[in-house]
Amino acid sequence: MRSRFTPKQGWISFAPDLADQEGETLLLRSARALKRGDSDSGERLAADASRAGNLPTEAAIRVLLDLIAHGWQIRVVKRGVQLRRPLEADLGEAVQRERIRAQHQRAREEQIRTPAVRSFIRSLETRSLFAGRFVSIFDLMRDGRELAASLHEARRAGATVQALKRCIRPVLEMVREGESCATTGLKLGEIWRYFRHTWANAYVSVPGRSMMVLVRDDAHASRPIIGIASLGSPVVQSTARDRWIGWEPDIVLDSAANNPSADTAKWFASIIDRGIGEHSVDDFLAEGVLKLRDLKEPTPDVIKALDEVARLARDQHFRGDPRERKRLTEGELDENRWEREARSDLFRSRRAAGLASLLLARLVLNEAFKGSPSIEGLRRLLASASGRRIAATLVRRAKSEAVGISLADIMVCGAVPPYSHLLGGKLVAMLLTSPEVVNAYSERYSGSESVIASSIAGRPICRPARLVALSTTSLFGIPLNQYTGIKIPTRVTGTSSHEAIRYERLGTTLGFGSFQFSKLTSKLLIDVQTRAASASPVNWVFGEGVNPRMRAIREGLDTLSLPSDEFLNHGSPRVVYGVSLARNMRNVLLGIDRDVDYFLPPAEGAATTAAIADWWLDRWLAKRVQRDDVLERVAQERVVFPIRHGARVKQPLSEELPLLPDE
Repeated sequence: MRSRFTPKQGWISFAPDLADQEGETLLLRSARALKRGDSDSGERLAADASRAGNLPTEAAIRVLLDLIAHGWQIRVVKRGVQLRRPLEADLGEAVQRERIRAQHQRAREEQIRTPAVRSFIRSLETRSLFAGRFVSIFDLMRDGRELAASLHEARRAGATVQALKRCIRPVLEMVREGESCATTGLKLGEIWRYFRHTWANAYVSVPGRSMMVLVRDDAHASRPIIGIASLGSPVVQSTARDRWIGWEPDIVLDSAANNPSADTAKWFASIIDRGIGEHSVDDFLAEGVLKLRDLKEPTPDVIKALDEVARLARDQHFRGDPRERKRLTEGELDENRWEREARSDLFRSRRAAGLASLLLARLVLNEAFKGSPSIEGLRRLLASASGRRIAATLVRRAKSEAVGISLADIMVCGAVPPYSHLLGGKLVAMLLTSPEVVNAYSERYSGSESVIASSIAGRPICRPARLVALSTTSLFGIPLNQYTGIKIPTRVTGTSSHEAIRYERLGTTLGFGSFQFSKLTSKLLIDVQTRAASASPVNWVFGEGVNPRMRAIREGLDTLSLPSDEFLNHGSPRVVYGVSLARNMRNVLLGIDRDVDYFLPPAEGAATTAAIADWWLDRWLAKRVQRDDVLERVAQERVVFPIRHGARVKQPLSEELPLLPDE
């Protein structure tokens, strides 16, 4: 059941449905302990519930523990336990940031403590023989004393770009599977992963597309790591980002109504043509559900029939064996895979529902356009509420075709010490706009078959991998200095244009998510959801829906009769940023333009990277090296025993420090 509990300002009732007097007693004792600030007793009571096999009570106590650790207030009254979320207005920016940081730190330390991660870190920190010398990950950390000395010398020479390039010369290195570092022999992917563990939050692999990037320093023989970055599949829904791009239906429809054109009318029709062409229909034709002429001239009856097919197939999908569904989804990539996927209950349902939606849109457009797309037809379409609703569904479909193809989220972006003291994070962010990154993305994903689209079409569907925009969010609910003020004039690459590539602040997220719940709590809530007969099925099968983990946690909270909307609102909205890489970014992402007009020429990959790096040297580093306090901080990052270098993964527990290679 879905909780619709919407509290007024103030306290929220925490009254899980435990159906067990012993469980309610344990929960009440936990609440009283947490009210006293005794979290250890809460942990022991959760363990007691676990030993008793009382899953709902253990999950409820764990939820309580996590929310209190996240800053929620608690009280015990005659009516039971009540909670109140942190009052952000009373906390102040610094306190809010520290509270969020502490929550992420808990998850990070939990991860670092796992045997597998500790073993991985130790393996990279242990010296091994490569090319006649002993090396380790420490060889990829720049010694701050040496760097500070060279920067002092560059400052005395006037801090010109040429002088600074003798100290730091940034280059990009794409992490490709199986490739190794030329100076240490370490796998590039393992190098990236090691430095990712130095971040404030836990490292979590994400589904979908993922491309990792290393920024290295060619001014030093060992080519140390300046920073790391990664691009990944973007979140499906982000209001601030979608408004910036123009994916919000109201924006598109208002623009079309105010400036109607035949091209816009043709664009709406093309979305339907393309969509129908990417739906496998042979089985529907063979079964008599529809006829070929229905694809051009649909009727309400055929739309109704397809909706019924979708309903029956969806029910059959959820009645089947989840293990069999997963086996089919993750089966061998043979030539018949997509046809087999299309005939599965899951994608038969999705095909029928999608086709019904497209044919309804065609029915409405046929009535409005009266034969062919035109300005008058577009006006008729947008003049009615039903026409605008249909047009809005087509805008959303155009978005779905481009959201994971031409747009990427910056998942990781930052510098490691000593470069982080020199605004290296801005450098990494700037270099992500380089054609080298665009070209590497295209190289990796051109010809890549879209899983969902191919499963619906019953044949391989490859969308062009033309990266035209990047988006990202801050870790904390405040603007990031790393992205502030970044502007790369296109003239630095030798063009005569007066344009510039900018990181734009777009707004904030709504603050929903599950990071406030520990890995253990999340698992318990998912177990609650799995065992509940009344819960909506979440089978963890790709194509069934977005973010199955979040859906399962929500269902677990609802099953316990806890207000999921309240507890999944972690109260930490993040700042959203976007950067456009092309002049016609919006038209490409809406599917209007097929050709991309990039700000920076894609053919000039490495040369443009060097030009952007030079701009960073001149715009940011030249000023930074004038400050003695900055160079002092740089000099403190020493690769000497015992190693306290800031780029080393910080362990939650003390352990023996490995020695450096012999000099």
